[in-house]
Amino acid sequence: MFRDQRDIDLALRKQALQQQSAVLRERLAGHAAAVAPALALVDEVRSGWRWVRDHPLVPLAAGLGLLLLRPRATFRLLRRGVVVWQIVRRFRRWSARPRQPIDGG
Repeated sequence: MFRDQRDIDLALRKQALQQQSAVLRERLAGHAAAVAPALALVDEVRSGWRWVRDHPLVPLAAGLGLLLLRPRATFRLLRRGVVVWQIVRRFRRWSARPRQPIDGG
């Protein structure tokens, strides 16, 4: 079946690499299990955001109902939302700025 020693060496090398790949896949699965809850939370948030984007009248009606029932609380919540929105905008602008190299001299 094998013509010479070179073929045997290649077959043994292939088998060793396949075993090494199996070990690495198991390690990766173990590491991935550690971050699985965080990734699941991200998936849930994205799913919720898609639902809100696909059904914009529901949060709008809820906001209108809140405005009619609790106007002070609604405006307080809106004010906080604007503050958070401004902070996020500033952070994005700051993080998008080109960085200057730090010179020692």
